[in-house]
Amino acid sequence: MKKFVLLVIIASCVAGCGERIRYTRGYVIKNVQFSDIAPGKDTVDTVLKRFGAPTLNSVFAASDGSFWWYYIGGVVEESVLGEKVCTQQKIAIKFDKNNVVVTVGKLGDDVDVSVLDKQITVNGKTSGVMSEYFGGMGRYIKRFEKDKK
Repeated sequence: MKKFVLLVIIASCVAGCGERIRYTRGYVIKNVQFSDIAPGKDTVDTVLKRFGAPTLNSVFAASDGSFWWYYIGGVVEESVLGEKVCTQQKIAIKFDKNNVVVTVGKLGDDVDVSVLDKQITVNGKTSGVMSEYFGGMGRYIKRFEKDKK
């Protein structure tokens, strides 16, 4: 009986490890939408109203004043072993210095857009669970003493 119970527990653990979750990350791209953008006619405002804020945009303008907006989205599969990008679509829109669309195009699979796993460290006071807990208690004790007077 003990072997059977142990076997059921191990089987359920292994079955749980094999579960994969698929979800959409980023902008949900539909080709019909972006093919409606008219270079020379549409502007930053019309693109923003129609599609919302871009996933990424160029930080610095080129020497001619042009800049890029990128809409990136895809399907990600996540399991115990990590995550894997199943599909990823990338649309690039170039604007001129007058905020008018110059070109619209799809970026190919050779252009890798991945999420960085780096974390930004901020210098300063670091607090742990205990300091947060006791710091919060200190605020209430001061308030209690103030109400007592």
